[in-house]
Amino acid sequence: MGKRRSQQGYTLVELMITLAVAGVMIAASAPLVTDILRTNRLTALSNQLIGTLGYARSEAIKRSSRVTMCRSSSGSTCDGTQWENGWLIFVDSDKNSAYTAGETILRVREALPTNFTMRGGSTTTSTITFLSSGAVSTSANGVFALCYNSSTSNMQGVVVNKMGRIRAAQDSNSDGLPENESGTNLSCNPT
Repeated sequence: MGKRRSQQGYTLVELMITLAVAGVMIAASAPLVTDILRTNRLTALSNQLIGTLGYARSEAIKRSSRVTMCRSSSGSTCDGTQWENGWLIFVDSDKNSAYTAGETILRVREALPTNFTMRGGSTTTSTITFLSSGAVSTSANGVFALCYNSSTSNMQGVVVNKMGRIRAAQDSNSDGLPENESGTNLSCNPT
């Protein structure tokens, strides 16, 4: 008589149970992955904004001139209704904080990705201007809030103080919302 071989492996039922468990785990983790990706995108947009504002400030110092960043959906004039529609940075030769034909455009930013919002605070509703000293032209700090679908979940913020120092907004009271310099929560509600 022949010797019987022992077979090793999994039965079809065991494989089906394993696949069902794996499917449930993947489905349960999908919202978490989406949230992580959204948070990373907001952080990247916040870092890009910090870099853009730093560029505008350094150009103002380098050129010994006013440099303004304004909302712009066309990329050729200050015509935007919200910051997420895009902006432009220009040398503000006539010091009116509005782009005038003939002024030098330094950089244009197209609209943010769909569903992302960006709002300015009371002094950055539509423009922010850096003086040749690097300070901002207003007597108050400027703030920007970045959100997904205007939700405060995972909100990011950027603060520009009166001297022109740019930094990421912090959540100093642990309520999940970044604050401006005076401790007021930032908002992505339309202005």
